[in-house]
Amino acid sequence: MQQRRNRSPEVDVQVRLDALRSADGTTRTAAADALAGMGAPVVPALLNALRDAHPGVRAGVVYALGKIGDVRAVEPIIGLLSDSDESVRAVAARALERLGDTRAAMPLAAALQDDYANVRFLAAGALAKMGELLGERGDTQAVPALIRALQDPDHKVRTFAAGTLAKIGDTRAVEPLIQRMTYREDDYQVKMVAIIGLGDLRDPRALGPLIRVLEVGDGQARSAAAEALGKIGDPGAVDALIPILGDQEPFARRMAAKALGLIGDLRASTSLQQTLSDEDADVRAVAEEALGRLAARSRAPLVEHPRQVVLDTTVEIEAVCGMVELPVRDYERMIVTLHVVFQTTAFGLCAPSEKLSAVGSEQGKKEVEDRRLATPVAEPDGG
Repeated sequence: MQQRRNRSPEVDVQVRLDALRSADGTTRTAAADALAGMGAPVVPALLNALRDAHPGVRAGVVYALGKIGDVRAVEPIIGLLSDSDESVRAVAARALERLGDTRAAMPLAAALQDDYANVRFLAAGALAKMGELLGERGDTQAVPALIRALQDPDHKVRTFAAGTLAKIGDTRAVEPLIQRMTYREDDYQVKMVAIIGLGDLRDPRALGPLIRVLEVGDGQARSAAAEALGKIGDPGAVDALIPILGDQEPFARRMAAKALGLIGDLRASTSLQQTLSDEDADVRAVAEEALGRLAARSRAPLVEHPRQVVLDTTVEIEAVCGMVELPVRDYERMIVTLHVVFQTTAFGLCAPSEKLSAVGSEQGKKEVEDRRLATPVAEPDGG
């Protein structure tokens, strides 16, 4: 034990490197972890060991360098993506994912053509991790290789490729992602990632294919398609989204309501008002928010006349403005409904909705009662 404590760091490194030659996997893993635990001071020695003739040593050293995370290792590890041993290439791709340096993007894109599925999978995963950073920098060099990877025999590679293309944000990916979205039934995971990715790309070419998913997809696909259509924001989706407010899946109803609010087309207002009585509280909340968005975008009233806005208890809107007494239990729904109506000044109703912050509370009820109309609500002009 005393002899081990007195060993120099160089000797310790060599002992671990020698252990990487072992035929026993547990011994090699322990040695690689020990090297990683030595940290930055041993990086120069590990970089020298990358030239070792034994593939087990090269793989173990790459693993250790990836865990240490020193940028000095990036270029040497990139070089090992073309190593003669497939296990070294795989560990190199994984280490580059850990390092997250975009200098590796194009070499990783080239590795998507590797003969070994595990290398392609790990390269695709590394690119997925750095996809958003590539998009922020406008670096689209890997896009052609990622589009080709959508045809990879391994569905995990296809899934990573689809997600990374959306993160990078290059519109060359739109048509290939549409093809994957409408491909075969057994490619479900790729299809879902493609739907989500098309929403992130916000390209109107996806409008028709996404509407088709609303019509024929399952609940999960309908939900994802509704969310994607909301991100695209094309009013051409409104007529297809409105029926989804009555979907059997609550999440699909929620995503449809959210999408209609983001699109901001007043044609959806009546259907969204009806959704305020949905059995699911989350759906009701999203519908309320969507109606607020619609009202904020337009000076036009969301209903033809306030008398048409009716609470669950069938008390008309005049009651909210103080013309009729309301039972206490109705105040929360009352304020939720008025939150929508108060967004427009067309009726001159009560008070701005933002002042009714204490929903359902005694203070909230007092604010409603204190802000009655000075004059009765005027009837609409007869015509």
